[in-house]
Order: sequence, then structure tokens, then C-alpha cells
Amino acid sequence: MDRAHAPQRRTTGLLVLLGTVLLGGWLWSSLFGHVRAVEATTLYPTFEVAAEPLVLAVEPGEVVRGSLSRGQSIFGLLNRYGVSADQQQKLLESARQITDLSRVRVGTPYRIHRGADGHMTSFELDYSTSRLLRISATPFGFLASAHPIEFTTRSRTLSGTAGNSLFAPLMGEKGGPDLIRRLRNLFAWRIDFNRDVRPGDRYHITVDEVWRDGQFDRFGLVRYVRLSVRGQVMEALRYGAEFYDPEGRAIRGTLLPSPVEYAYISSHFSTARRHPIKGFVKPHYGVDFAASYGSPVRAAGDGEVTFAAHKGANGRLVTIRHNGVYRTAYAHLSRFGRGIKRGVRVKQGQIIGYVGSSGLSTGSHLHYAVYRDGRPVNPLKLDYTPISESVSLALDNEFQLAWDTMRLAVSRQESAPAAATDPTLAQVAVR
Repeated sequence: MDRAHAPQRRTTGLLVLLGTVLLGGWLWSSLFGHVRAVEATTLYPTFEVAAEPLVLAVEPGEVVRGSLSRGQSIFGLLNRYGVSADQQQKLLESARQITDLSRVRVGTPYRIHRGADGHMTSFELDYSTSRLLRISATPFGFLASAHPIEFTTRSRTLSGTAGNSLFAPLMGEKGGPDLIRRLRNLFAWRIDFNRDVRPGDRYHITVDEVWRDGQFDRFGLVRYVRLSVRGQVMEALRYGAEFYDPEGRAIRGTLLPSPVEYAYISSHFSTARRHPIKGFVKPHYGVDFAASYGSPVRAAGDGEVTFAAHKGANGRLVTIRHNGVYRTAYAHLSRFGRGIKRGVRVKQGQIIGYVGSSGLSTGSHLHYAVYRDGRPVNPLKLDYTPISESVSLALDNEFQLAWDTMRLAVSRQESAPAAATDPTLAQVAVR
């Protein structure tokens, strides 16, 4: 009897096994389909944007712009936008083929792009003046790429009247302090901006404005400058890489008469000065410019750094050999400029250090000394006559046309009703 029912039991077992397999396959198919549906609606990686107290609130899909502040790192910035430490490391590795994010400088501009869902979609950083790094978040990780920065340039004429200082109206504008520094350096051989300027003095400047993404970024090349200081009119025109006066002579002097913006002269050049600390009389072969602690000190001319270290009573000292005739020295610095060391070539106006009171000093100031043929000379009595060019330049038709064009633009501005006729010619109407 058992043998008779055996085929029936085997058939029943096979049917049960087949049913189990079919049921399992249906369950697995349903589960896999659900997983695929979930994956299709998931963004990898997803970063929730944290509140940013240092930038304006923005709506999802917009761009957060800013620049690294002192004491801030890329990693601290990304952390504020919800990027975990693990994701930061992956982002760093993806960028390494282009630049090292751990060594980004203070003031470097950045942009954080967010999608419509509020998640960070990409991070951009200006790693040079002309190129940017873009890191995009993809479902497969971070993708880094380098791109040229797209700028547009517009010409602008600015005019203003001196108050406490000649360029005071520009001080509060974006890029204004840097523009003021360049203008002061340009005319440093002819004007002492601390003593010569009076209220009512005027300036006219034609300068390039550099724009990016529809926003003003900075001032570019200065094209033309006219200053009216104490009744004296001075003009400078950019022609090629240099500035010239109407007679075709280069504006740039051999040396800057004062390599720092100072409040007053605390001690003059003297062959017999009573030392303020030691009390005895000795020569003072230089000029002491009293200035705020940390003010930038600039090279008085092109040359080679021959010394940059601490030297006894001079404190932190930098010396520069400009040619076979002139050498300058800058003493009592608080610190040296970036990359300043012996053997480095520097350009006129380049920052070589910062005002301090190191060494034997009674207060914050710069001791500036000039040596001619190895002998100390009074910096305030040097002849800062500009470098001369060929007189034939003044007879060049293109040179004269450039002068006529710039002067005509300024003349039109002066004759136009105050800002009402053309907002682009408003007095210091810089956006």
C-alpha cells in the first residue's frame, strides 16, 4: 500500500516546492522594484544646507557668494552647509588634481550652488585670478574641473572733490582702497598726499571696471588721471604699459619718496640727533614715518632684496639694492611680506613688510633710509624726477589722439548737469 501511494506523495512535494519558488520570486521582484523606485527619487549625495549667519539668506536654487574670512577654512565653511567630515575628505581628494584646498588664502572668493530642493549641487572657488575650481556633487561622488573666469570690462569716469583727503569719496566703495593706493603710488614723486592736499582739490579718473556674473568685481586698469592740487594740474595717460605726461615723459619715478602711508614724520634725517632711548648724540641716517601698527610697507623701487631678517637695534630689517647706485633700508618692521627673503626680486610698490616697533624703538614707525653709492642721503631731498622717454613720443599721432579722447570725455563730464543727464557719469557713482 505504501508503494502504491509513493508516486502521489512525490507529485505533491514537487508541486509544493514549485509553489514556494514562484512565491519567493514574486516577493523578491516586488522588493527589488520598490528599491529601484526609492533610488530613482534619491539624490546622491544629499547635503542639508545649514543656516549661514555671515551671508544673506537665499532661496533654494540661488547662489551663495562670499569670501574666506580670517581664521576660516574651506572645511569650516563646508561644515556650515552640512557637508560631513567624510564627504569633506572626498571633496578634498577630488580637488587635489587641480589645487590644494587646505592652503586657500584669506579673501578667496567662493560660490555655493543649490538645487531647487535646497541641496548643494556644486562648490566653486577662485584658485587664481583667472581660473576657478568647480566641484560638482554627482550620484557617483564629487567631480572636480577647472574653468576660466569670465569677466567683462566697462570704462568709467570718476570725479570727486577732496575733503579730509583727496580720494575720500572713493574710500567706501568696493575696490576703492586698492584704487587709491595705485593712484597715490603713481603720483608719489610729485605729491605728498599727507601734506599737499587741501579741501576743494579735484580729481578725474578714467578706469576700467571689471564685472563678473552681472556684478561689479573690482577696478581694473587706470587709463587717465587728472589731479588739481593747490592750483597745480597734473595729468597721466596710460599708453602701452607705462603712464606718460603730455610731453611724452614717463610718470613713474626712480624711487617712491615715502614707502608707507604715514601720519607724520617723527624724526628727520640728521648727522647729530639725540637718541630717544640711549640719550647720547649720534647720526640718524634716515627718516622715521609714524604710522599705524601693521600698515603695509612697500618697496620704493624695483630691485633685489639683499637682507631680510632681525638685526639688532634695527629689529626686523629689509634692504633692497635697486641698481648700482641706490639702496634702501626699512627697519623696525612687525613682520615681513609674503615671500620676502634674500635674493628675491621685487617691484616698485610691492609689499615687503608691515610697520612695527621691533628692535630699539619707542613706538610704531618705519625707519626709512636711502643710500647713494654707499653713502646715506636724505630721502626727503632726493630728486624724484620721472624716468624720461624719447621726446619723439610726444609727436606720435596715436599718442596725441589718446590724449584728445580722454580729455574730451572729462570735458563732457564737467559740462554735463550733475548726474542727471547720465547716471554713469555721476560723481563717484560706483556700484
